[in-house]
Amino acid sequence: MYDTAVPVLVDYDASQYYTLEQLVDILVTDEDMLIEQLEMGRFKGAFINEEGKWLKPKPEVGSNELL
Repeated sequence: MYDTAVPVLVDYDASQYYTLEQLVDILVTDEDMLIEQLEMGRFKGAFINEEGKWLKPKPEVGSNELL
C-alpha cells in the first residue's frame, strides 16, 4: 500500500489556523471562560456569541485584524 502512496501538497496559510499553543489554551479553558474569550475576540479575531453567530463580519484574510 505504501508503494502506491502519492504525496499531496496542501496549499494553506498557517496564519489562518490556530497554533498548537493556542489550541492547548483553548482545550484546557473552562467552557464559560472560553465562550467569554471568543465573544471578546481573543482567539484569532473571532467575535461570536453562544449560538456561534458572528457579532461582526469576519476579518478579511489580508487585513491586520487577524494579528
